[in-house]
Amino acid sequence: MQKRVRAVIIQDGKLLTIKRVKNNETYFVLPGGGVESGEDGKLALVRECLEEVNVKVIVGDLIYKQIFNQNEELFYVCNIVNGAVGSGSGNEYKKMVDNNTYEPTWLSLDEINDKTVRPVEIIANIKNLKTKI
Repeated sequence: MQKRVRAVIIQDGKLLTIKRVKNNETYFVLPGGGVESGEDGKLALVRECLEEVNVKVIVGDLIYKQIFNQNEELFYVCNIVNGAVGSGSGNEYKKMVDNNTYEPTWLSLDEINDKTVRPVEIIANIKNLKTKI
């Protein structure tokens, strides 16, 4: 089982996502990815945020955990400490073609119910988090 980490970044009432268009399907995922062998999960998330959305983050509390496709996915609240959100330098950007794209996108917390955000289970956790912010 591989461990994957995801960042829940909320600023000004918006959630940072990556808009994915793949095989004519559009959906949104949270920044993050796989933890490499011997790598600390929180350090992996810092690396993944730099690679995927071009920002340095501080990793906070774990707010959700799931098993998906035989991977353990851990979702952490993160805060941006440096950088401007944009396309990163990760391999996914080197492999982009018309039917497989990645685009960093801020979604209003009011509109996340109207979008296909994956995993859908994270929405309730984000809504609960919103009430604490």
